[in-house]
Amino acid sequence: MILCMNVLQAQYTFVGDAADIGGNCYRITAAQEFQNGAIWYDEAIDLNDPFHLQYEAGFGNNPNGADGMVFVMQQVANDVLGEDGGGMGFSGFSPSFGIEFDTWQNGDLNDPAFDHMAFLINGNNNHGSPDNIAGPVQVSDVNANISDGEDHVVDIFWEPATNTVTVWFDCVERLTANIDLPNDVFLGDPVVFWGFTGATGGEVNEQTVCLDPSILGLPETYEVCSGESVQMQVTGNAAGTYSWEPAAPLSDPTVNNPTTSPDETTEFTVTFTDLCGTENIQSTTVVVNEPEVDLGPDLEACIGESIVITPVSLVGNPEWSDGSTEPTLEVTQSGTYSLTATEGDCTETDEISVVFTEDPDLNMPETASFCEGESFTVDLSGGGLEINWEDDPDAGAVRELTEAGTYTATGTLGSCEAEASIVITVNDLPEFDLGPDLEVCAGETVILSAAE
Repeated sequence: MILCMNVLQAQYTFVGDAADIGGNCYRITAAQEFQNGAIWYDEAIDLNDPFHLQYEAGFGNNPNGADGMVFVMQQVANDVLGEDGGGMGFSGFSPSFGIEFDTWQNGDLNDPAFDHMAFLINGNNNHGSPDNIAGPVQVSDVNANISDGEDHVVDIFWEPATNTVTVWFDCVERLTANIDLPNDVFLGDPVVFWGFTGATGGEVNEQTVCLDPSILGLPETYEVCSGESVQMQVTGNAAGTYSWEPAAPLSDPTVNNPTTSPDETTEFTVTFTDLCGTENIQSTTVVVNEPEVDLGPDLEACIGESIVITPVSLVGNPEWSDGSTEPTLEVTQSGTYSLTATEGDCTETDEISVVFTEDPDLNMPETASFCEGESFTVDLSGGGLEINWEDDPDAGAVRELTEAGTYTATGTLGSCEAEASIVITVNDLPEFDLGPDLEVCAGETVILSAAE
């Protein structure tokens, strides 16, 4: 029986009767009849990597209570629950691996009389089954009953290099076995969900686990934006010692959770004592993300053309305002375009204005003619154009033409140019002769004739 339920809190998913009781502690079952609960870490882990989980577990204060808890790895989901009662929320998962902490003797499951521990697979907690890989052994080396109202330290070690699972209880090694979890249990798929299940029946106990936020150890990296701070944290003994290096960028190098705001990516190492007083050394790298984007000055182009916006500088993953993720953007319309560069959770944005303008109009006639000795004035001063004559670059926007020929001017407005030409024709003056001067008497007439 697998029940699917989903209540998400913090970094764990709580199923059935499980609940967050504060202080990084979680109740798997209340001291009530027929409880069934589970909590699952939200993210799956890869069994190709080693891990060491150290936590505190409480099995209630009723020496005759039931039923117990199981540390479970399975591949169904992180919001599921197995069978209740003697199944302890573990029965029903296959493939799976479980480390049971059983506080009730079930004769049909070949349980011993003492509170016991065993390594089980495929959701089967019958100790007479081939699915019983190791154990059962007494959980505590000094007490046959662990439902004593105390919080007990549990260490679970997985070492893939040797395919070894080892469990310590109250800082004493209690059970170890060689088993190839990724291949022999999970059929070649090393990615699993992990968590804790537990149940009660006619007899009850409150069963709890306290899981430090850094229970999986320091992450390989922390990421922080330039100028901001991040808090690192390890699971250790509250009465123990902590020593972080390098100390200079830290708020306090002698606590388990210092903050830091380094100027550059920095590797930190911490030496500390865990809940059993054992010295541990862990390392992590604080990656300083500093995205950068500079689109340069605003751009201009002529209508009908296109512009490829190329950042002057770009550090990080790009995303343009239209959603594209290429490092450059080709545009054909006027507007404001933005580019966001992302590194980790850090972003930097820059904008650029692009203006497309029409080609300038020189408004110059194609031809003009005048008589010899006269001139024709071309005025191209309107519209703010920069004028350049082909034959006389310094002639200016207003030019008086006196000679025949073809005159070509280029008008520039921003990045747009237009060219126009005018053909000037100079007409020769007509030649004629009226002859010598004449004299006539008053009242007489004379006929004048223009001779070529």
